[in-house]
Amino acid sequence: MPDADLPDADLPDADSRDPGDPPHLTNGDLGRIFHEIGDMLEIKGELVFKTVAYHRAADVIERSPVDLVAAYRAGTPPRLPGVGKAIGDKLDELARTGHLAFYDRLALEIPPGLVTILQIPGIGPKTVRQLHTELGIASVEDLAAADRDDLRTLLKRDAVGLDEDFFLLGG
Repeated sequence: MPDADLPDADLPDADSRDPGDPPHLTNGDLGRIFHEIGDMLEIKGELVFKTVAYHRAADVIERSPVDLVAAYRAGTPPRLPGVGKAIGDKLDELARTGHLAFYDRLALEIPPGLVTILQIPGIGPKTVRQLHTELGIASVEDLAAADRDDLRTLLKRDAVGLDEDFFLLGG
């Protein structure tokens, strides 16, 4: 979960926190988590409006001038444009506890390497899902080691806009 990526030494108030206190995530950390949720939902094949809502909320969260974790913990969460009740409730849980059960459930369903593959230009969520289900690819390393003929067949069949350099460079 998010605090695993944020060692206590990197937290601004690490020395003043009680060991049982949740981590103080930055707005950037919160936004990254909501972008990851959007990515995982895309890979799962969720409706586009839902994935877009998470990405838009992530952008709003990242750009907020208010320290959202401090505001939520103080009981004065700001109204964020474009962030509805469902996402707002998840933001509240994450800000107050440093954990998000919804994120944890998604992370169990979607191998983390698939989200990384989604970042490769020319590969979208449908293709990532197919790489995983049809070829068993779950990481960039798997993609690099995959049989090039199988990849070409899948990617050309789906008209993915990767040029030949993708295959020549080992993925």
